Amino acid sequence: SDFAETGGSFNFYMFHGGTNFAFTNGANYSTKYEPTVTSYDYNAPLNEAGDRTETYWRIREILTKKYGGETEITACDSEKAAYGEIALTQSASLFDNLYNISSPIESPDAKYMEDIGQDFGYTLYRTTLSGPSDGWGLEIEKVHDRAHVFLDGELKGIVERWDKKSLGLGVPLGKGESAKLDILCENMGRVNYGNKIRDKKGIHGVRFGMQYHFGWDIFPLTMESLDRLEFADADAPISGPAFYRGELVIKGSPKDTFIRLDGFTKGFVSVNGKNIGRYFNPAGPQKTLYVPAPFLCEGANEIIVFESDKTDKLSVMFTDTPELG
Repeated sequence: SDFAETGGSFNFYMFHGGTNFAFTNGANYSTKYEPTVTSYDYNAPLNEAGDRTETYWRIREILTKKYGGETEITACDSEKAAYGEIALTQSASLFDNLYNISSPIESPDAKYMEDIGQDFGYTLYRTTLSGPSDGWGLEIEKVHDRAHVFLDGELKGIVERWDKKSLGLGVPLGKGESAKLDILCENMGRVNYGNKIRDKKGIHGVRFGMQYHFGWDIFPLTMESLDRLEFADADAPISGPAFYRGELVIKGSPKDTFIRLDGFTKGFVSVNGKNIGRYFNPAGPQKTLYVPAPFLCEGANEIIVFESDKTDKLSVMFTDTPELG
C-alpha cells in the first residue's frame, strides 16, 4: 500500500499459478540445485486451480483503498470435491517389471540420459562388479539429480546432487565372486536459466576401485505408458521402488480435487494414464497435487502411485483443499 501511494507502477509475477504436469518442471540454481516439485504458484493471486488466494484479496483491498469503489465480482472458484481416502489394493515392483516397461541399451560406459535419446523420467543403470576387490569403494562422479544405489537388490544409499557427501560404499568381493549393481537415477528437472542451463541428466563417471567401470545395460524409464505393469494384490508396502494401484469411484460429474500422499516419500502419480506430477515428502513445499476435473470420469478412475523410496501406507486421500507447506 505504501508503494501505491508513491504513484509507482508494478506488474505481477505471476498472476495465475500453474501445474507442471508429468516431468515438465524446471529448477533454479544460484548456489545449489533447487528443483520445482510440480506446482508453480509463487504466491500468485490465482492458484493452479484458478481459485482466488489470500494474495488476491490483499491486492484488491489495497487497490480499493487507493482508488475507491469495489467492482462487482462475477467470477467464482471452481467447485471442488473431497472424494476421501481410497485404498491402493495392488502393487508392482519396479525391478520385477523392468523388462515390461523398458528395453536395455548396451553401452560401455554409463551415459547421460540425453546421450541415449531420453528426455524425461528415470534411468536405471545395471552392471556386474567382479572380484577380487578387497573392499574397493564405489564412486559416482556426476549424479543429475538423485540416484538410488542397489547391490544385489539391496539399497545401499541415495546420492543427491545437492549433497556433496561421498557414497562411501565398499564392495568386498573374493576371487570369482560378483555382485549386481543397479543405479536408479531420477531427472528432477532441468535448470531454467543461467550458466548451468546445459543440464544433462543421469550419471557419469562410475569408478570401482579407483578405475572407471565399463559394461552397462541402461534402461530408459520414461514412465509414459504403464499398461504393461503386472500387478498383484498388496497386503503391505513393497521394499524398494514400486507402483501402487487403486480405484477412485465417482458418482455424477467429476469435480476438481487434490490428492494427498501422507506416508509416501517421493515419486509421481498417474490418474487415468495422465501423469499429474511429482511429490516429495517431507521436502515439499507442496503437500497436495492438483487433479483437474477433465482428467477424471464418472465411474471408476485408475490411480497409480510410483514410490521410489518408501511408504508406510497403502492409501491416498482426495481432498477439496490445496496445501502448500
